[in-house]
Amino acid sequence: MRKITAILLFIFLASCANYSVLQQKQSTVSVNVFCAKGGFSGSGVIISNKYVITAKHVLKCKDELRTIHVKTFDGEVFEAVFDKEVQDDVARLFVTSSDFRNSVFLTETVSVGDTVCAVFPRRGYKQFCGAVTKKFTDRIHAKISGEFGDSGSPLFDEDGRIVGILITRYGEFVTAVPVWVWKTLEVTSEPNVFGVWP
Repeated sequence: MRKITAILLFIFLASCANYSVLQQKQSTVSVNVFCAKGGFSGSGVIISNKYVITAKHVLKCKDELRTIHVKTFDGEVFEAVFDKEVQDDVARLFVTSSDFRNSVFLTETVSVGDTVCAVFPRRGYKQFCGAVTKKFTDRIHAKISGEFGDSGSPLFDEDGRIVGILITRYGEFVTAVPVWVWKTLEVTSEPNVFGVWP
């Protein structure tokens, strides 16, 4: 009987872990910016049915911001506009024609040594995990190998809650702006539908 219970518990925990990874993938999007000359790409995270959080530097064109496309895990592509910014390289996009159904949870609870994970659209939505190595008032450092184009990816805890947004990489480490810095981006406020930079 104990053996059967242990097997059922293992299956349950495995299914919960798989659901958490799927939820992370469905929440993470690729962000592609098309400028008058060239463009940039990064990632972002859906925080409501119309809004995406990303790294602001992903959105900058040398000449003028042109078009932003958000692509979901399921392959759907939506046009977006720059909406609001917060300090420390975090910005919010308003996705004009979407109605995202998935929900995400934010947490300010993270400590050095905790395991955090990220999924990167540019790398086939593979999940990469590592430990938090440093925690500051406005930054989280984690041992996850980042690559060019990963900026804007959400950093998740083991329960699938968002703890930060990736903004830089250095070797085998990434830096994220924690939730407590950018949570003031109110998702219920009126969008800046013209996408004008402040």
